[in-house]
Amino acid sequence: MRALITGISGFVGSHLADHLLALGGWSVAGTVWGGDRNIAHLRDKLTLYEGELSALERVQEIIEDTRPDVFFHLAAQ
Repeated sequence: MRALITGISGFVGSHLADHLLALGGWSVAGTVWGGDRNIAHLRDKLTLYEGELSALERVQEIIEDTRPDVFFHLAAQ
């Protein structure tokens, strides 16, 4: 399964990424804006995309690249 987590570097997003990876069988990607705090220990297990979610073209690129089965929208700002 492929998951895309917006706000992956936040409190909830980082714990969700940890959980999905611990389950096994998950490919996890996420969006970050302004750094990768809380997920530095997972950098080699994730695919990260920097981008502002209000930029429609960037969001479309990310979705086309990741083709997620599940989308978790946890971005806050």
